[in-house]
Amino acid sequence: MLAVAVGTEATHLVTTNIRDFPVRSRPAGVAVVKPDRFLLDRLTSEPQLIVAAVEAMCARLKNPPQTPVELGRLLAKGQFTPKFGTELLEFLEQS
Repeated sequence: MLAVAVGTEATHLVTTNIRDFPVRSRPAGVAVVKPDRFLLDRLTSEPQLIVAAVEAMCARLKNPPQTPVELGRLLAKGQFTPKFGTELLEFLEQS
């Protein structure tokens, strides 16, 4: 996975398994981050883009259909992106 990130000139490797990528094994310029941190950073830096992506994803969900707020609640209760889900909900409520 790290080789693919380097080979594609990625700046981030998003994984729940940080332990498999110790700092000494990471090439310069590649951050290894958990999904919650990555999504929080994107929401902070590009909120409209993230909301547009969530809205597009919800438009494709058919079984069951979900609104962005419903998806935010689900993410906030989940194991991998609870902080992102909470921040997304706050952002959606302000909009």
